[in-house]
Order: sequence, then structure tokens, then C-alpha cells
Amino acid sequence: MPNTIHYPHVIPFISQGKINAIKSTFGNNLSDRECYGIYIWSQKASSAIYPLLQQLEVTLRNSIDKEATKLIGQKWWDNVYTDTSKSKHGDFIHNINKAKKRYENEFKKKNPSMANTKIIAPHDDIIAHTDFYTWQAVLSDAFHTQSRSEASRALWPRLTYRVLKGLDRSKDEGTARIDFLNELNEIRNYRNRLSHNDCIWIKIHSKNLQSAVETIREKINKIEGLIKTINPQVHLSLTKWGSFYHAKRICSQKEAELHLGKGIINSTTDEMNTILDQLYALTADGKLTGVVKRNTNNIAFHKF
Repeated sequence: MPNTIHYPHVIPFISQGKINAIKSTFGNNLSDRECYGIYIWSQKASSAIYPLLQQLEVTLRNSIDKEATKLIGQKWWDNVYTDTSKSKHGDFIHNINKAKKRYENEFKKKNPSMANTKIIAPHDDIIAHTDFYTWQAVLSDAFHTQSRSEASRALWPRLTYRVLKGLDRSKDEGTARIDFLNELNEIRNYRNRLSHNDCIWIKIHSKNLQSAVETIREKINKIEGLIKTINPQVHLSLTKWGSFYHAKRICSQKEAELHLGKGIINSTTDEMNTILDQLYALTADGKLTGVVKRNTNNIAFHKF
């Protein structure tokens, strides 16, 4: 951890609320340097989790859209069965309309000469301009029916196991889908917290470094479980590419301790120095990541 920074000049640029949250969880006796280390670690941890959240959102929306399009057609949201007696039944179409408007505004901004022209948003662009909540809303019971006469336009239960390929089939369909929906809502709220630079750990359950890390890893595990429920093949691909491994490595007690200046090993022998110099050379003086294959493992090296 850098010792050459005059931290009293830096700390004031972090909100007092964030400093208080760090000290209340990781220790009131933390120095300015240690507080800043945890602050940087939490930002790195957020950046490691965010791609998983993006994968979750994209995998879910594409899974729903693909199957709904096959069942109902391209603009399926205009014809989908909706039980208007259900709470928040209009949230989905409201968000679809917002996505259309976002596309239209962006298109006209790029093409001023068409400012007064009616724009028809293409299917894929509408999907791309939706937000996470859109796909949470459409999983609700408002789009479920047991009526045979409406089955050709209803998403659930007809498409449930096509959209959520890994859903627990030992449970009733409605129960399993709502359980998935509740976990999805939890993770969506967590994502919103991260996007607003809130603490990455869950403060109410965090009493120290270990418990704080556990709350973060619990969220990663839930994200992983949701992706696996939607599509086990996507989950397997992300596993083999190390996406979950990377997030858990950054969001670990060991990584946080390194940012506190703990657990850093000194190179003490000429042999170790030689090996480390060779490995460090692969990083172009710390500007790149070097990767060495050892048996079946690809081992990465970079400047801390």
C-alpha cells in the first residue's frame, strides 16, 4: 500500500458518511491510510461484481424476449395476456413505452432533421433500452393464467421452464417463479445501491471485516444462482471464463487485508527476485496483465 501519499489531503474528498461506515465496520482505530485502502478496495469490489449484474440482466431479458417472440411475435408486449386485477400489472408495458421514448429521443438527437418525424423503434432497440425492472415486472402473476382460451398469449406457466431452464421443478411452478422473482428483486436493489456508490457490504449484518466480506459474497452467490437458473450453459461459460472466481477473489478478506497493508510478502532471496523479475517483465512495468500457463491453470500477474 502506498506510503508516500499525504492522506489528510485526500480523505476530505471522501464523504464523511462513507468514512463513518468504513470505521464502524472495519474498526474505529483505522488510520487515514487504512480507510483509504478500504475505500479503494470497495470500489474494485464493485467493479468486479458489476459485470455479473450485467450478465444477469442481459441473460434474463434475452431469455424472456426470445421465447415470448417465438410464442406471440416481434411486438409481443402489445399482445401479451395481462391480468389487470393483479398489483402493478401495468409496470411492464409502462417500462416498454419508456424504452421506446428513450430510443426516440436518442435517435432524434443524432438526427436533428427528423425532429418532427414519427419514429418507429425497432424491436432489438426497444429491448436494449429497457431497464432491469422491466424484466422483473414481466415475471409477475399478472402475466400468468390457467385459462386455455388465453394460453396462447400468456407467458406463464407456458414459457416458465423455457425461460428459466434451471428452475426447481420439485416446487409448484408459481411458487418457484415467485421465489426466483423475490431473489431477483433483492439483487436489483443491491445493484441500485452499488450504482449510487453506497456501501458494497450490508451494514446491518457487518460487524467486522470477515462478516462484511461474507455479506458481499452472499450476493455474488445469489447472482450466480440466478444466472444458473435462467441458463445453466451461460453459467458454465462464465465459470470457465473465471467471472465468478474473479469477483470472489476481489471480494475476499485476503484482498481487503492487502489494501490495509497486511499480508504483503517481501522477496528475500536472489532466486525469488529473478523469478519475480521475469514475471513482472510480462506486465510491461505494471501496465498490462501477464499470464503464464501451468498445467491446466492460467495464472495472472499484475502490479498491485
